[in-house]
Amino acid sequence: MPGDLITTGTPAGTGTSPKHEVPPRSGTQVISVIKGVGEHRNIVMRPSSK
Repeated sequence: MPGDLITTGTPAGTGTSPKHEVPPRSGTQVISVIKGVGEHRNIVMRPSSK
């Protein structure tokens, strides 16, 4: 419904096993899709080192 808040996250343990030890690289697109609603795209950005 209009005004509803949709949150996303990752399953417990994501990124902690040797199979998933490499985080996404800068520039990787993360796409969330909800049937009947649409999609939302985010691009991973790493902070610049100063």
